[in-house]
Amino acid sequence: SDLFAQRCFTHSLKALHENTGVGNMTAEAGNASLSLETQLLLQRLKLWGKLEHGDLHAVTQKDVEALFSVLDPEEKGYLTTSQLLQLETVPNTHMTTRDLKDLCADADKNNTGSVSVEALFKALTSGTVAFNHVKTFLNKMDHEVSQSECNRSDLLQWLHAEFDTTSALRSLPVMLALFVVYTYFVATHIDVWNSWRVHNALISNLPSLFITPLMTSRRGVHNHMWWSKERWAPKYFRQDLTQDPYPGRVAMHNQMLGGVRLRKEFVGTSPCSTSPMYASLYGDGCQAKEDPQVESVIMPYHLDISLHTELLQNLTDSFWFDHRTVRVEYETVFLNAQANLITFERLQWNLQQDGYLQLRYHHESWFAEPYRHATNLIPDILLLLLIMRLTYAELKELVPAVYGGIDGIKDYFKFWNIVDWIAILGGLFNIGLWAYVFLQVHFALPEVLGLVPKPELDAAVLRNSSYLTVEELSEVIHIDELTEKLDSVFDLARGLHDVHLSMRLVFFLYTFVLILKFFKAFRANPRLDVVVQTIVACSVNVSHFFIVLFAIFSAFAFAGHLMLGHKVKGYSSLLGALNTCWGSLEGMGTFEDFSYPVQVIGYAWTLSYQVLVKMITLNMLMCIVFDAYYEVKGASGQPQTLLQQIRQVASTAKETRNHVSIYSIIVQLEDDDYPAHPRETVTVRSLKKAFEAEKMSRANAEYLLRKTAEYVSERQSEIQLSISDSVRVVGHVKNIMLTTLGVAEEASQLLSDITHASKSRSQSTRAMAATAASQSLGPMGLASTQSRRHESAGTGAFADQQDASQANEAQDNDDDLVLSKESSQQLLTEINKMAKILTHAQREHSDLASDLNEGLCEIWRAEDKRFSHLDAELMELETCLQSIERGVGSLGATFSGVNFSKLSKVPEDLQREIGDDASCMAGLDKATLQNGLDRLHERIVELSTQ
Repeated sequence: SDLFAQRCFTHSLKALHENTGVGNMTAEAGNASLSLETQLLLQRLKLWGKLEHGDLHAVTQKDVEALFSVLDPEEKGYLTTSQLLQLETVPNTHMTTRDLKDLCADADKNNTGSVSVEALFKALTSGTVAFNHVKTFLNKMDHEVSQSECNRSDLLQWLHAEFDTTSALRSLPVMLALFVVYTYFVATHIDVWNSWRVHNALISNLPSLFITPLMTSRRGVHNHMWWSKERWAPKYFRQDLTQDPYPGRVAMHNQMLGGVRLRKEFVGTSPCSTSPMYASLYGDGCQAKEDPQVESVIMPYHLDISLHTELLQNLTDSFWFDHRTVRVEYETVFLNAQANLITFERLQWNLQQDGYLQLRYHHESWFAEPYRHATNLIPDILLLLLIMRLTYAELKELVPAVYGGIDGIKDYFKFWNIVDWIAILGGLFNIGLWAYVFLQVHFALPEVLGLVPKPELDAAVLRNSSYLTVEELSEVIHIDELTEKLDSVFDLARGLHDVHLSMRLVFFLYTFVLILKFFKAFRANPRLDVVVQTIVACSVNVSHFFIVLFAIFSAFAFAGHLMLGHKVKGYSSLLGALNTCWGSLEGMGTFEDFSYPVQVIGYAWTLSYQVLVKMITLNMLMCIVFDAYYEVKGASGQPQTLLQQIRQVASTAKETRNHVSIYSIIVQLEDDDYPAHPRETVTVRSLKKAFEAEKMSRANAEYLLRKTAEYVSERQSEIQLSISDSVRVVGHVKNIMLTTLGVAEEASQLLSDITHASKSRSQSTRAMAATAASQSLGPMGLASTQSRRHESAGTGAFADQQDASQANEAQDNDDDLVLSKESSQQLLTEINKMAKILTHAQREHSDLASDLNEGLCEIWRAEDKRFSHLDAELMELETCLQSIERGVGSLGATFSGVNFSKLSKVPEDLQREIGDDASCMAGLDKATLQNGLDRLHERIVELSTQ
């Protein structure tokens, strides 16, 4: 019935088109548009109702074919994209311009300009339009974005995003240069390569060094002094001038500067803090809780080794290294002129309260002449210039923030700006620390070394062909004076050792600041920012994971501490157990000395740790990180490459060359006390007025609004559907399917009822027709009809025997419709009368359509004239407003500095000068009037200058 109604309506419109020419009517403006006939046909399509209610599941290919039958009457099999875009002019289609553009983009993937039925059906049911309906259902539909106005919050969001991206991208080359220059700076001032080799050579010079603590712990401190006399002294005081012609050389190329200093730190004794009984049993041998005292012994290498051996023996006999000693150090300063290094060596033994003698071997090397080559100044200058560049960039942001008050300062000091200032201050601190080291190495150390007559003493040794006695050394310098001077050298070298070690630590920490700076620069491009965003995305899960991991790991470490602490050094303390358990687990051989039950427990502990911690838990950590990485990678989509982004920033910089600074706009908009633009709706006019002091141009304001609109549109397209949204969609689909199933069942039942009703109506109609025919034929026709009915009844009985009762009924009904010739003629006459009536009705219908066409044309012409007139009025109004704005600006410039209180008295002065009445003018001649006007003009000029 719907198809028949649509065809009748189409036929009527075609007749209307042929009789009145309505279908050729177009807009008076001359733009290509759909005809009235096409618009009326399109409005009757069921497709729009389904799209309006979001019933995309109900859209069929026949609906799309019906659309093609209207827009493609020639049956070409395709539509052009321009034809689809014209659907916007059709009322009641509920399709916006954006929807139509998205529909064309989805249906015309190859940009051919034509759309087929299948492509359009797929675009409607599974394209962007379908997704927009889903977003509408989830209340996440995109809003229409205007290019002429925007929200203040959207403008601020775009300004922040644009400023962060631009500043990060511009800082990327600076950061790369800073990293390269800083690496060059560190490599120039710390020679790690040669330092390691010098240290390794000095360690190799004492092969028995690490045996000493073991010997001392087993045989007492007395054995340490024996080792010093028998093993250490011959290695450092090599006095065979035939094999070692250079006095004071150790490990081939390392020259001792003066000798060796033995330095002891010791405390007094006090009663033990224990019970009286144990105190009486232990005696008064506990160390006092006080700052240690220092005692030093200088051993110049120019003295004969026998004197040093005697000195060490005297120290041994006098119990110099006794139970009161806290620490003993053997300090030596070496010069390696070939490597340009000065090395301070410290052999340190710490006597712990448990009797364990702990050995620490310290070396620190620095350049003897930091600027031996002038090119070493290059990294210092470049690093200072780059840090000044960073400081200038940060001050450009900090100064406007300071002008914004406390709120501006609070908004400025965020995480990444704090990182910038840490990088700046850290870089300056690095340079300052290096400058201090340079001053100590270049001036202070040579000054104290120059007080030691090392060349004269070396010459005396070579002249005597043997090392010196105390008397021979005193001929050059007194032994006490030499000891004092060497003690100053060691004190300065020890201070340089600590400062240089601190400088290396500062350099080490500053590299992590540079990593944070790189992370900030990487924010400019999503392809580079993936690591930072992955860390941020998984930080919460990882923090909770580490709580679980630490609980499990600590339990295993504490169990190892209890089981192995008395046997394995690494497990002897809780912190050591954590470190040892993290580094490596003990092997099965560790438990061989235990009993069998303990061995079983130890094996179970080892196996469970390997499985639970190393295999399962740590792999779960990797899964958490990779899950966050895939999420971040999927959310980034297909971003621009770094090269494309650089080109875009360069183009933007060229376009915004004379624009107001984005950061200045942000600071003034975010001022809580006096915001530059307090209203929520931002237009070109309001934005230009808000930043009139900065001389914002109209092009600048239009650029800001246009970019904000593009940002909002892009952000709306990046919709993220959560799990709850997915559940809602699934529930909605389920409801639709259940509703569709119910409608299908109702339709099936309705069709069954219609079939039975149609059979009943058919039988009733045939009975009524037979009754009417019998009445029109009379008795003769009725008799003949009855006789034929009897004959056919006999035939019907025979057919019933052949199992064809329905054919018998149809034959009876056909016989009921048999009419005579007179009845047929009468029926033909009635049909002709009805045809004449229909022809007359058609003629009236055509006249009515013609009148309707003329009325619509008149209405459209009047509407066009009214809209044209309204456009002209709006253009004139806009021109007037612009003129008023320019006039107000000129008026403000004209009256700048004018005293308005005095200017308000000008009318009174004018009235007093000229007079209130015209009769006052009668007695004045032209010259007098001119003089009065000149005085009035001078007065106005005087007031204006005031």
